[in-house]
Amino acid sequence: MTSHSDISAYVTWALLVGVTLLSWFLGADHGGLFHSTMVAGAVILTLAFVKTALVGQYFMELRFAPMLLRSGFYLWCLLTLCIVLYLYTLA
Repeated sequence: MTSHSDISAYVTWALLVGVTLLSWFLGADHGGLFHSTMVAGAVILTLAFVKTALVGQYFMELRFAPMLLRSGFYLWCLLTLCIVLYLYTLA
């Protein structure tokens, strides 16, 4: 019998694989969803930070950490994403 944490790990892993495939789809210009490569790049970078947050929450066990530590991690993810996106738009 699998425990609840095993199931959530599998679901998280499947979600990470799905987001990776979506990033590949957008980056390889298969979809033509965005007319601008700048927008596609920004979406891919955002998806990368979503994956970072998922890994932190489920595989680094931050979901059981104190609220201050979780908040600090998510704030770091958000601030770093904003800085990276800002630098990306300058390029």
